[in-house]
Amino acid sequence: MKKLSIICIFLFLIACSSTQTTSNEGNMVNQTLSKITLKEALSFLDSDSLVTQNTKAAIPKSLISAIEQHTNEKFKLANPGERSNVGCVQSRRNLPSRQLNFFAIGKNASILSYKKGTRGVYDVILLATYREGKVSGIWLGSSIKAPGTLTEIINCLKQQCIHEMEEWQF
Repeated sequence: MKKLSIICIFLFLIACSSTQTTSNEGNMVNQTLSKITLKEALSFLDSDSLVTQNTKAAIPKSLISAIEQHTNEKFKLANPGERSNVGCVQSRRNLPSRQLNFFAIGKNASILSYKKGTRGVYDVILLATYREGKVSGIWLGSSIKAPGTLTEIINCLKQQCIHEMEEWQF
């Protein structure tokens, strides 16, 4: 009986540790970020009509919130052409450390590509899936130079020329 109690407590602690709570516009939101496979992400992308919107304002707050919740830091992103601290020389501390390359969104999926890095600049490609307006899954990859259009990115993902990140580094 004592072993059963210990096992139940252990399982309860594991279940509680996988859910993180974050504040989103004054409302408490429980969100568990799950890593999805590239195959799963591509099936969502293939079944959705994505619209290209290359501004950071188009990125859903639920995606930004999920990233911030996972990293415990503010997700600062510059629009294409805006000044940022991407590259070897960090000019100003208040500038974003990421710069948007590409963003496309549909009802159930989105693709976000941005430049990041200090000692070496690389592109991060984030595929997100949504259920009921909340992020349900994320696939994260990197490339030295990401393709610039939706078709090019999807073709490159299918050909596996974008490498999956083993550890999430947003």
